[in-house]
Amino acid sequence: FIKLNISNLAGVPSIVYGILGLTAFARLFGAASADAPVSIGDPDGPLYLQLPFGNGVLAGGLTLMLVVLPIVTVSSQEALRAVPRSLRAGALALGATRWQTTRSITLPAALPMVMTGAILAISRAIGEAAPILVLCVPLFIRSVPQNLMSDFTVLPLQIYNRATRPGDAFHELAAAAIIVLLAVLLTFNAVAVVIRQRLRTPS
Repeated sequence: FIKLNISNLAGVPSIVYGILGLTAFARLFGAASADAPVSIGDPDGPLYLQLPFGNGVLAGGLTLMLVVLPIVTVSSQEALRAVPRSLRAGALALGATRWQTTRSITLPAALPMVMTGAILAISRAIGEAAPILVLCVPLFIRSVPQNLMSDFTVLPLQIYNRATRPGDAFHELAAAAIIVLLAVLLTFNAVAVVIRQRLRTPS
């Protein structure tokens, strides 16, 4: 039942996760008022927390975590299934326990595919705009986030904001941001390939 639901979640549109993040993280299912949140710490300091989380960095990060969680889970399952049974059988035949076999044989053999899936999932999260847009994140801010509750924005929203404005200067900024985003995504993909090859190559 859990495997079936995880497989189905991998195909859910990201905007649905944005609605879930808005309800669960930004508004905390209505358990606390967003107008008078329960706060801990100094709002201008790095160690500040409030409930509900509002439209800050923490709510956005947790929402993107929901987006990539099914992808990471499915890729990790496939990586563990890809480990040959003969390796586990050989370890058990030599007297290793199940935990020793899992820790010393199965996980190291599956690690390249697990890390590749995690890095590619991060690459997808970087390019997501719909779930962040549902959180009512501002399209433009002038300050750097000071803590996990601070306002933030993401590069895809900046690209959308600049591309829809009239004027060549805004379009040039949008084009530059697209190039930066593509460079980051290609870098992550290249790192995934390098890690997979390095970990698969015996030393």
